[in-house]
Amino acid sequence: MKIKLSLSGARSQKEMTDIWNNGAPKKYSKYGTVLARLAKDRTKIITTVNGKVETQNHAEPGDVIVTNPGGEQYVLSKEKFKDRYTGPSLRSDDTSHKANGSCYAFKYAGEPLSFIAAWGEAMILNPGDYLCSPTKEADGDIYRIEGSVFPKTYR
Repeated sequence: MKIKLSLSGARSQKEMTDIWNNGAPKKYSKYGTVLARLAKDRTKIITTVNGKVETQNHAEPGDVIVTNPGGEQYVLSKEKFKDRYTGPSLRSDDTSHKANGSCYAFKYAGEPLSFIAAWGEAMILNPGDYLCSPTKEADGDIYRIEGSVFPKTYR
């Protein structure tokens, strides 16, 4: 079943909280290094894994555009970035940063679906992907990490 990536018909964060509360999330530590840069202008970031569009977001000036070792990109606020990575001062060109954060997550085993990520865009969720949040309670910040990417960046 192929899921269309659109806001129409996507589950809300509240609906995802019900799935989250039934999923028995565990704490995982992030590891490895990423490339990161400050956005100078409003920039559309399309997160792609294995040639498939996963989600999209807009980086506003001052946000951080992160590139994982697998090449997928995503956007974080400076505050979230500083909580999850260490390294040199952020600049407008890519610099290497070491991961030091964590998340709560569980491997999803339900039907494919789409939901509204915390940044307001649709995100797909397939069986074998990980449903994640920075906190065990989720608190409206539920996102997904593709199944083959999760073990490359969390343990």
